[in-house]
Amino acid sequence: EGLAFIGYSSAAAIISDIENGLLPGGLELPRGFMDSLQSGQPVTASVYVSSDAPEEYRGALNLLLSELAYQLAGKPLNIDIQTTVLGRDTTGAPVAPRDALLPLFAVFILLTEMMSLASLLSEEIETRTIRALLVTPLNLKGLFLAKGITGTSMAFLQAIIFLAVVGGLAHQPLLVVTIILLGAMMATGVGFLVASGGRDLMSVMAWGVLLMLVFSVPAFGVIFPGSTGNWSQVIPSYYLVDALNQVISYSAGWNDVWPSLAWIAGFNAAFIGLGMLALRRKLG
Repeated sequence: EGLAFIGYSSAAAIISDIENGLLPGGLELPRGFMDSLQSGQPVTASVYVSSDAPEEYRGALNLLLSELAYQLAGKPLNIDIQTTVLGRDTTGAPVAPRDALLPLFAVFILLTEMMSLASLLSEEIETRTIRALLVTPLNLKGLFLAKGITGTSMAFLQAIIFLAVVGGLAHQPLLVVTIILLGAMMATGVGFLVASGGRDLMSVMAWGVLLMLVFSVPAFGVIFPGSTGNWSQVIPSYYLVDALNQVISYSAGWNDVWPSLAWIAGFNAAFIGLGMLALRRKLG
């Protein structure tokens, strides 16, 4: 009850659908399965499950296969179940608490720099320092570029120094550097948005703290698995945290995290573009 069975012509088709996220798992029964059951001979069957499927689901498939054999034969049988996990199996790879905390600390450093940039821009807008700069040959595009490079560089260098000290660059250092660079750009874009949305320095601080809490939620989901659901994927920092966690904790490579990198790059383009547009309108 509550299960739907779909027939497949080959195990390759089942594996393809599981890897593409269309199925959580499947069963492959060998040729002569029924004859082996009826004759009481040992029989081997295969269970395929997605690495995203919970451990309870894997156990349920094994139990279902054993129960199916019992119902058909009318007695317990010696059935050998071979389970294959498709994708990266992280359930059997415990992560040290120290390593699980690294994504949280790295993201927190980036978000702190986002707060600093937003506060600095807000203060300069309030004191009209930015308008004084625009009287000089510096134009608005140059101002955005200078602030963007400064904010991104500060966030990037602080996070990289932290990861270098604690050993976060031990595996795939170039990939980690790329992820942190994209995260620093995200922090800069969000900083532009926060600075343009606040009426004064206090409101900017309030919005900044709120965004820091929201953007930190995916990192807490890494520390306490199961505490956050799929809804956390709507938070842009989810893909940053996920990419860092996969590389640092599970030695993932470029092919494993490129979807997350693409999401981060897309969010960066949106944040930076909207932030520059909003600041341009605020400065008149």
